[in-house]
Amino acid sequence: AINLLKQDKFLWQVAYGQGMARYVNDLGSASLDAALDASGDLEAIPVFAAVVGYTHQWSGQFRSTASFGYINVNPTASLGPLAIENTTYSSINLVWHPTTSFRMGLEYLYGTKDTQGGADGDGHRLDFVFRYDLVR
Repeated sequence: AINLLKQDKFLWQVAYGQGMARYVNDLGSASLDAALDASGDLEAIPVFAAVVGYTHQWSGQFRSTASFGYINVNPTASLGPLAIENTTYSSINLVWHPTTSFRMGLEYLYGTKDTQGGADGDGHRLDFVFRYDLVR
């Protein structure tokens, strides 16, 4: 994270590696760490993941964050046509903090997914969050 202006932040993260899909949020349950190659040998699957975001503090009680994430996977053919190749994810929110223990907010999310078989899709989601910390 890089602090900007008075209380704003620019956030970013990049990861690349083989056999690390379980550490990427979108891929955690997709079994994309390793698979059999054409020779029948176990092969670690390369994954690239990046995310950027910006948090703006509107006032002492209101803040928003906008973010974008991208993931690219190079799955082996043995995983079949539904194995994930690419995903994108965007979000924007507004959070209200009237006290240090209480917050609530609304967030819109949009994502896409492409598979190695050529199928693709997208999805929209609207989340409402309510949080109260009993212990500080």
